[in-house]
Amino acid sequence: MRTLLLLRHAKARTDDVGGDAARPLAPRGTRAAARMGEHLAERGWVPDLVLCSTARRARETWEHASAALHPAPRVALDAALYLASPERILARVRLVDRAVATLLVVGHNPGFHELACDLAESGAARDRIGKFPTAALARFELADGAWSEAGPGALRFAELVAPRELDS
Repeated sequence: MRTLLLLRHAKARTDDVGGDAARPLAPRGTRAAARMGEHLAERGWVPDLVLCSTARRARETWEHASAALHPAPRVALDAALYLASPERILARVRLVDRAVATLLVVGHNPGFHELACDLAESGAARDRIGKFPTAALARFELADGAWSEAGPGALRFAELVAPRELDS
């Protein structure tokens, strides 16, 4: 069994601080990213590999989330994940070595939302995905095969968790 985790970056500041890719997390985003890291640790979902967009808000999301994970997973920063299309995200996932059992990708909407909806097999699952809010984590399972086979029909939607749901 392989697990794909999609972690959308946490809430970023909206003021212009050097362009979109340079926007840092807002205080709320910092707290949400840390909480999602705690959730990953609580569930035992420590990734073998993290693919992270090079945008500052994505890197900071992973930095705060990873503080709860020990040992720290291997991270690969990937500029191609910045505002990537669902096709590009999936193409990158398909290149992952089959030795990786749990893969976490940190990135952005609309690509994450569109990919999650493409992978969801039912209307109920797509409804659960909703708008894929900031710092939300979607979990998919790949029962058989290698990452090279990941895609609709092979990856099964398991759940989506948002930070606000963990604090209630």
